[in-house]
Amino acid sequence: MSTDNARTEVVQCERDIQSIKTALRKVGAADNDTPNTMIVTWVGKDESSALESDDGLEVSLQLSSPVEEAVLTKMGDGTVEGSTITFSGVETSMATLAVTLKKNGEALGVSESYDLAPLCNLEDAMNPKEEYVSELPVAIVAPGSEAAAAEEAKMAEENKEGETEKEGGSVLVKPLCSLTLKLVFKPSAKDQKEELYELLNKTSLRKSQALERLKEEQLTKSSSNAPQGKKPAVKAGFLNKKTPQKPDSKWMQFYEKYLGPQSITRGLVIPIAKNYVIFFGAVILAHFKGQELALPAPV
Repeated sequence: MSTDNARTEVVQCERDIQSIKTALRKVGAADNDTPNTMIVTWVGKDESSALESDDGLEVSLQLSSPVEEAVLTKMGDGTVEGSTITFSGVETSMATLAVTLKKNGEALGVSESYDLAPLCNLEDAMNPKEEYVSELPVAIVAPGSEAAAAEEAKMAEENKEGETEKEGGSVLVKPLCSLTLKLVFKPSAKDQKEELYELLNKTSLRKSQALERLKEEQLTKSSSNAPQGKKPAVKAGFLNKKTPQKPDSKWMQFYEKYLGPQSITRGLVIPIAKNYVIFFGAVILAHFKGQELALPAPV
């Protein structure tokens, strides 16, 4: 990437960041606390189902976040009573949906847990739609069919008889039936704000990477334009260069060693001898001039 391209990308990232911040301010100013909603409709069932009839069939929906359960008793386009249910305040980043098929209150099969995050993704966080519609095919597997299929595959492998379908080392289980659910997700202001913050983090990271590339390009360009073979005007380390000092004379060395401020005489001998000089001086003074210190006779 050239320097111009890197600089252009930095400018574009800065513009995007300002646009995202403007959108965040608009969302914050709206002050809309209405939670999001997800409308689930049971719209179809495959014709090749092993079920004899649809009488008494019920679809039980288990939502993980928030933890809720609802039952659909009819199949239709949403206008039929009992064919649709609405969930509110769905945590799209962690919510999963599991389906249990029942007949006359008895469980016939269950599905795996489906992650709702891809189905609730806002395509354009800057200009979100009022609702996002998607269809979710749900495979219903009879309880215990996976364990039975694994046991059957193990026996077939031991006896080397029969044929078992495999994919990546896992046994393929034929579903009992396949249902089709229609999901209508209506995002809230909170969902848009979360998407905008995520987009802001990604754009900031992209800007930081573009700045690093721009810096590297400029360093490479400056080093390539530097003249080759030319000696620098100032040598490196000239400020730390020490001027040579002339050695001291013998008398100066003797003085520094025995009489100077850092000599042994001043540092050790004089402090010890000073106490003796003061003591004996005081004794001599008292011996010869002690009468000078006596008090006068009383009158």
